[in-house]
Amino acid sequence: MKRILIIDDEKDFCFFVKKNLEEESCCSVAVCNNPNDAIAKAKEFHPDLIFLDVMMPEMDGGDLAELLRADPEVQFIPIVFLTALVTKDETKKGLNIIKGSYFLSKPVTTQELVSAVNELVK
Repeated sequence: MKRILIIDDEKDFCFFVKKNLEEESCCSVAVCNNPNDAIAKAKEFHPDLIFLDVMMPEMDGGDLAELLRADPEVQFIPIVFLTALVTKDETKKGLNIIKGSYFLSKPVTTQELVSAVNELVK
């Protein structure tokens, strides 16, 4: 079973993403709403993929991604940024890449999330 970690400060968003991913794609999903706890959560949960919000009040998603990639225990876990900064109209639908990082534009559909999981977790 694929293990997915969602790091996002929006609790309602995380609840629905977790519920939908678990129902649609046979994933085990953990949620972390505080980016300051994210590295410890990743080490504890051992996810196959991390969905990471870009804009959070405690820490920018880009800064957190750098910390994750610098930690030898979790550095190779694929990260997909979730962002409202880039709209679906500005990109093609689905998984996109900017400067080597994957991202999905919010609002994101369950199918887009499932497709990203299937593409990045073999």
